[in-house]
Amino acid sequence: MPIDNSSQYLTFSIEESVYAIPIASVREVLELQPITRLPGSDDSVLGIINVRGRSVPVSDVRVLFGLQPRRVSGDNVIIVLETISKSEMKTVGMLTDAVHEVLEISDSVIEEQPVMGDAAGENFIKGIGKQHDRFIVIVDIDRMFGET
Repeated sequence: MPIDNSSQYLTFSIEESVYAIPIASVREVLELQPITRLPGSDDSVLGIINVRGRSVPVSDVRVLFGLQPRRVSGDNVIIVLETISKSEMKTVGMLTDAVHEVLEISDSVIEEQPVMGDAAGENFIKGIGKQHDRFIVIVDIDRMFGET
């Protein structure tokens, strides 16, 4: 009998879509806090926040996914992640509309992403999971925040 592996993911939403990132990469989830803007930074980078005395860059996931930026409000949540960039650990934050829950998703229900053309954000998709009759887009944070 084959072993069905599964992994835990933190789910979050942007508009009506649900996304997931590996829980092992999540350092913490923060309520919105003051973001210091940095001149000349990429459009997706909102600025930096102070996380226990360290400056952490925060990106707007909406912009990374090719959506229009929305006015930042107290409803937004920042997920602080640790990812690998050029073979070293990097701490980054990503602004989301909401954080939901930790789910265990079986590898057997994760499909490859369908080929949709050259859509923004498409190269950040690791796969598509299905849970309770809804699709969950699994995000590859190393590709999203790495400098390859």
